[in-house]
This record gives sequence, structure tokens and C-alpha cells, in this order.
Amino acid sequence: MDMPPTFPHDDGAPARLSMEHGAVPLELAPFFHAMPTPCLLLTPQQRIFAANQAYLRLSGCQRADLVGRQLVDVIAGERHECPYDGWKVQDIPVHDAGGELHYIMHMVEQVPDFRLAGKDTLRDVLANLSAALRELQASSDIGHAEAAILLREVADLIRAATLREHSAAALGRSEEKFRIITDAMPQMVWSTLPDGYHDFYNKQWYSYTGVPYGSTNGAGWNDIFHPDDRERAWAAWHASLATGNTYEIQYRLRHHSGSYRWVLGRALPIRADDGSITRWMGTCTDIDDQKRAEDELRRLGARKDEFLAMLAHELRNPLAPISSAAQLLLLGASDVQRVQKSAGVIQRQVRHLTNLVDDLLDVSRVTRGLVQLDRRVLDLREVLHGAIEQLRPAIEARDHRLVLALPPAAVAVLGDRTRLVQVVANLLANAAKYMAPGGRIELSLQLVQDQACITVSDNGIGMAPDLLPHVFELFVQAERTPDRAQGGLGLGLALVQRIVELHGGTVQAASPGLGQGSTLTVCLPLALAQAQPLHGEAASLQGSAQSMPPATAQLPSVLLLDDHVDGARMLGTLLRSRGFDVTIAHDGDSVLRMAQSQCFEVFILDIGLPGMDGYELARRLRAGAVTARAQLIALTGYGKQEDRRRAFEAGFDHHLVKPVDLAQLLTLLVGRRQA
Repeated sequence: MDMPPTFPHDDGAPARLSMEHGAVPLELAPFFHAMPTPCLLLTPQQRIFAANQAYLRLSGCQRADLVGRQLVDVIAGERHECPYDGWKVQDIPVHDAGGELHYIMHMVEQVPDFRLAGKDTLRDVLANLSAALRELQASSDIGHAEAAILLREVADLIRAATLREHSAAALGRSEEKFRIITDAMPQMVWSTLPDGYHDFYNKQWYSYTGVPYGSTNGAGWNDIFHPDDRERAWAAWHASLATGNTYEIQYRLRHHSGSYRWVLGRALPIRADDGSITRWMGTCTDIDDQKRAEDELRRLGARKDEFLAMLAHELRNPLAPISSAAQLLLLGASDVQRVQKSAGVIQRQVRHLTNLVDDLLDVSRVTRGLVQLDRRVLDLREVLHGAIEQLRPAIEARDHRLVLALPPAAVAVLGDRTRLVQVVANLLANAAKYMAPGGRIELSLQLVQDQACITVSDNGIGMAPDLLPHVFELFVQAERTPDRAQGGLGLGLALVQRIVELHGGTVQAASPGLGQGSTLTVCLPLALAQAQPLHGEAASLQGSAQSMPPATAQLPSVLLLDDHVDGARMLGTLLRSRGFDVTIAHDGDSVLRMAQSQCFEVFILDIGLPGMDGYELARRLRAGAVTARAQLIALTGYGKQEDRRRAFEAGFDHHLVKPVDLAQLLTLLVGRRQA
């Protein structure tokens, strides 16, 4: 034909193609109706204006049921079965010479269906019926009974064929719904025949694995198992096939990225009414992140157990000599030298225990972001000297040689002197601890661009490659051996890293390997304001009770409150030995009663008390007319910055942490009297 046919638009304009009669152009009609392929002619708006005979036979509809209706309404309608089960749909647009869309040929082509192979179709049944009826009509010698039997057989044949086609159509629709549902699921879904042959995977399976469609049917998915998991996974699957029990296992599958990821595989048997398995339905769920988190938790749990073992070891070490010294003191005080040695042992070991507790508290405060830095412009050279002074006894005790290299001019950084001294001291302690006696430690300070870099190198045991990435983690230490008991809780380098990061710096560890020493480098930003560096803070209160000024007759009267009876008695005894008049109480109410009948110049109060705590007691003493001007000293196990703030807000003059530094306490008491 020269021009394609025109058709009526939805605006009702006249056209040569009449929807009411389902007409097609005269030149198209013979070809259109003779086509063996079911076909509809549609407007661009998907409205039907013609249907050929093949389509009417396929759908079982009359032409009047179709013409003028929207295609989607016909397909989804309830008046007849959807004609597309087992068929392929193709829409062919037809344009005019100007490129405008004139109509659409909607063609339906049959696709072979294995379910119908070797079986009669409905058209075959109808053909058989027609032949039987013609035979019946042509046979004058067939009686009514025989005719009735033949008709019943034909009717049964029609019903059977009709049910078969309806069942096949329903099965097709069910499978399509199943595919839609499984493709919408976030998990990978798979299904097998009763014998375990894999014949279905949803869209997520192919997206996740990246394998070609159909390549994992049957035993094909064995290749995407991790090699270490194949035997175990197949053994579990075969056991489920043999027993009918639920299949559940964790294994690694090859991801489309090429890496192997952990998944949880589950499958349940689908059973018929008689209990036989008709199919297995399974899923695979990606649990790789969860699996790695569990592994990390197990690793941290193991680290925690190791830490608790170390903590027990470190606590028992000082407790053993303390216990022995106490036993010696119980033997009597006649041997002055023995008493002095025992007291020295107890003092040193208590100091060691205090350091352990301080390290634990430091870690807690730093990791929770509770540390507030007292930032000042410092000469970093002076910080290094302060750290050396702290560690000199430990270095000399092991006969190590310390080599110091400092620049001639001041190196100004903005930081907290106490914390930076702690950083360098921990680095020196780490070097001294992991070296045989007679080792060499090199401590240097260099300027690198806009940073000051502190380097501590040693020729000690070094670090294994697998330890290096973890040296700054909590509780990590090199392996202990019976002949090398370095001590400590593995907190030093973790504290170093966190304190350095609070100062805006970095810390790195390096080692050529075991037995080849280690190098740790801390880099801090130089101070922007080149102010005169502070050469240290006011001298801290240090020393022992023996170094304190002697007591005088003018010492203040003291009320000591502590609910720990032994602790109160021992501290009271020490103060009395220094000449102080000490009264001991064990609860807040007793303190208030005593303060009404007796004058005390100093109150040393615990904070954590049953009933009325130390904060409330301090507020009441400050409100009392007699006690308002007394000196209040908090002596407590609570040592955080927040605890200090609360103490001062409650009215305390000083805040000391247990176990008390007796020299510091005596200085406060003597200073009060002299003032």
C-alpha cells in the first residue's frame, strides 16, 4: 500500500478505521485476518480497534469484547483467562511517511512449554470432538446408547483438556508471582528439585555473585564456594537431602567484586500432603559485616582476658612483698632496721600500685574524652629533661646507656607539660623495659618543617611485623616469657597515642623485626605564637615523710573522717606520730556532733560515705558558724576532673586522691598553721 491506514483518535475525529466494527483498511483486511499469529491493532493510546481471528481463538473472546477497550483492561480483566501464559508478546509501531506513529501491531507468538509437550492441546481436543460429531452424524447404524457413550467420552475429554490448560495457565501465573516476590526480597533466593538439583535463583543471586544466568544450575554453584568451605557445605547439604532436616550453614561465597564474603545459607523442604518432599526453598543472607564484628569481639574478648590475667599478675606482685613486710612488722618493733626496711618495701610497693591505678584511670579518662589539657607554650627540650628525670632510676637500675640529642635553641610547642612529660616517660619506659641490661636508648628532638619530632630508639627485642599495627591498642604487649617479666598493663603506648592526638600530633612505631630494636616517633605542631616558653610548672610536692619539716607544738587539731576503719586508723596514727591532735570519725553525722562540742581547725573528709556523702557534709560545715572558717581537705578515691570540680563547689579547700601522698598532706597542714 502507498500510505498506512489512518485510525480514529481519542478525540472522536472521523477516520477510515471504525472501532465499532473492528474494521481494518480494505487493503489490509485479507492479510490481517488470515495471519496465523494472534494480533491486535492498537491506537497510540493502547486502545484496541481490531483483532484478527487467531487472536479471537487464542483469547476465547468475541470481537465486541475487545474493540474500543484499553489493552491493559483486557489483559487484566476477569471475563476471560489471560491469553499470554506460554506466549511471547511483541509490539510493532507503524509510522507514516512523516514519522508520526499511526498504530501499533500487538502480536502474540507461542513459546514452547515443556509442561505441554506430548499432550493434547485444547484445539486438538476440539478437533477430535468435531470429528467425533461428524462420525456420529454420518453413522445411521449407531444407536442412541452408543451415541450417548461417545458424547460422554467426548465431554470428559473436553473437561480434561480444559482443566489441563487452565491448570497450566494458573501454574504459569503462580510462577510469575513467585518470581516477582523473590526478586523483591533482599536475600538471595534459590530453589531445587527434590533430589537437590538447583534450578532457580532470583535476581539478587545474580547481582550478588555476578555469574551468568543459568551458570550455577545443578552443581554449578560449587565453583563460587570458598575452596576451604566446599566440602563442609556439600556434606551438610547432602545430609539434609538424606534426612529432610533443615539446611543451615555459614560459608563464604565469591562476591561479584572477586572477594569472598560470609553468608548464612538456609533451606527448608516443601512437602506434599503425603509428606514427600516436592521441592527445597533456600536463601543466602550476607552476614560478612556481622561475622567480622563477631571475630573482632572475640579478639577483644581474648585481649580482655589477657589483660585481666596481666592485671592480676601486676597486683599480686606488689601485694606479696607488702604482705611479707606486714608479717615482719607483726613480729615486733625492737629491730629498728627491720622496721625501716619493711616500711620502705611497703612504701615502694604502694607507690607501684598507685601508678597502676593511675594508668587505668588515665586510660578511662583519655579514651572517653574527659581529659582537659592545660595548654601553654613550652620548650620541648625542658619536657624531655623532665621525662628523663622521672625515668633515670629505672634506666640506671638496668644499666642502660641513654644518649640525648637536642637542638641548641628552644623548641616551642603549645601543650600540657604534665601530659607531654607522661608521653616521653612512657616511651623511655617502654624502651627500658624491653631491653636486656646494658642496652642503648637514643632520645632525640628534631625540627621537621613545621613540626617538632621526638624519637626514641633502642636496641632491644624489637617488634614482630604482626605486632606493629596493634602496638597503640589498649592492653597490647609483646609476649611475656618466664625470663623477662617486664610488668605493666600494656597501657603506655595507648596513652601515648591518645595524648599526642589531643595535642594535634601523630605517633608512629617502626622495627626491622624481632631482636633488632624499635623506634617510636612523636611529632607535634610547633607553637604559632613564639612567646617565651615556660620552663616547667611550679615544683610538685614530692618526697617522703622523712623529708618533711619537723612537727611543731603549734600544729592544728584535725578531725579525720573515713568509713574504712583500717584506713582511718593507719592515717590517724601517721599524723599523730608527726605531732598532730587527730580525732577519727566514720560517718557524717558523728562529724557534725563532734564539731558542736570541740573545735577543729582542719577536717580531712572522705567523699564516698554511707548516708551523707562528703560533698553534703562539706556544705553543712561551711554553713556552720563554728566551722565556716575551718580548712576542708577532700581525701577520696574519686580523682576525675569532675570530682575535683564538685569538691571545690561544695566548699573544700583541697582535693587529694587516695592513697595519700603524706608529704603533700603534711605540707598542707603545716602551711595552714603558718598562714
